[in-house]
Amino acid sequence: MKPVTSVFVAIFLGILFSSIAVSQEAVPAECSGLKGNWVGDWGNGRRLLSLVSVDANCVAKLSYGLPKVYKDVEIKNGTLSFACGTTGGTCHFTAHGDELWGRYGGPDGVNQAVFKRAAATQ
Repeated sequence: MKPVTSVFVAIFLGILFSSIAVSQEAVPAECSGLKGNWVGDWGNGRRLLSLVSVDANCVAKLSYGLPKVYKDVEIKNGTLSFACGTTGGTCHFTAHGDELWGRYGGPDGVNQAVFKRAAATQ
């Protein structure tokens, strides 16, 4: 590799890695800690919650259940809330250590569940 090319590659890689570090640090801890795969049971079968990314504005890209359909949802005050179920209910998730505590409320009642970290899925 020529010296000029080596300098260019080094500068490019330095810029690339410094921008990655800055973007990761910009995500508030109360939001970044929710990222990952979580499995829980509401009493009617296991559910998978996958947060594939969380940005600096605490907007998470997630899928819930099957089929995997991704949507963007804002995390507010450490709580992730979104429409779930088939009857117009809402799921709320809050991190408690290595668990996500889930609450459901809707026309068919209320429920609670504890979700645990799970391995990555395809």
